Amino acid sequence: MRRLTIAFIFIAVLLGAFQTFSSRHAMNPDGIQYLDNAAAWLKGDFHAALNSLWSPLYPWLIAAIFAVARPDPFSEFASVHFLNFLIYLASIAAFLFFIRSIRANLSLLLLAYSSFLYCSLGLATLAYVTPDLLVSLFTFLVAGLLLRIGTQTATPLQYAAFGAVLGLGYLSKSPFLILGVLCFGMAVILARKQPAALWRVALAAIVFALIVIPYAWALSSAKGRLTFGDSGQSNIIWHVNGVPLYHWQGSPKNGTPLHPTQQLSSQPAIFEFAQPIITTYPPGYDPVYWNEGAKIAFQPSDFGRAIVEQLKFYGYLLHHRQLPLLFALLVFLAIAM
Repeated sequence: MRRLTIAFIFIAVLLGAFQTFSSRHAMNPDGIQYLDNAAAWLKGDFHAALNSLWSPLYPWLIAAIFAVARPDPFSEFASVHFLNFLIYLASIAAFLFFIRSIRANLSLLLLAYSSFLYCSLGLATLAYVTPDLLVSLFTFLVAGLLLRIGTQTATPLQYAAFGAVLGLGYLSKSPFLILGVLCFGMAVILARKQPAALWRVALAAIVFALIVIPYAWALSSAKGRLTFGDSGQSNIIWHVNGVPLYHWQGSPKNGTPLHPTQQLSSQPAIFEFAQPIITTYPPGYDPVYWNEGAKIAFQPSDFGRAIVEQLKFYGYLLHHRQLPLLFALLVFLAIAM
């Protein structure tokens, strides 16, 4: 099993390095928005940087690596892919931390190591400039710490780390806040028979609040309303109700935007969006602003259609994207034998 773990680390690092190098000039639409957001933080333009759709931790890391490396425009994409590789290495360490928290036999290790490679390199991938690998990193750490809390082996420092990791998870993607609340509920259940442990859960909650509340307060102040992030509600409006992500002009079902892009022509479709957002592509940088005023329409047909579409998507992943998983499983099985 030790030989298998060493082989996993070697293969994971090698494949990650290869994917990073081969995709060093690749860029996706969300990646442009994260680069723009990082540039706003780097310039100290907090009005533009505080964005209720793009969470701040990943742009902060991009801004940090740009501040250190000072890449020219040609090298910016490669620099952010190198950052992805560093996050990927950290996620490997977090995954091994989680695995050490359970008593895994050889069969479970084979499946676990293969699944990690499949999910990290085949689904999230280092080619995408997104915080998905950050979310994986914090999820593995939280899972490992929860297992230690459940077995009563967690130290006070690990309880504090539990709260910090959940807070950083929120800063990487705002829906992590819901996961954080659920994890605290699990921690209370696991520690309910340990009076001292309940105080440690309270310590974790304080650390969590110290990370979450300052950013949520700053974001709420910038938006003029209480918010921890708008990605959840906005994605329901876009992906369930079918409201266009860009250039929505209103509809009877979802309402009217308060400040939409201005449609100048319908044939061909031409829109103007000179102010107030100045970025590479303003409608993509803050679609929440341009669609502000949209309301969720609770129509069963919309939710049913969205569920069916997602089931089809996961069916595709299971039946058409499983070859890398099977390949990794066979490789590790050969090493174990």
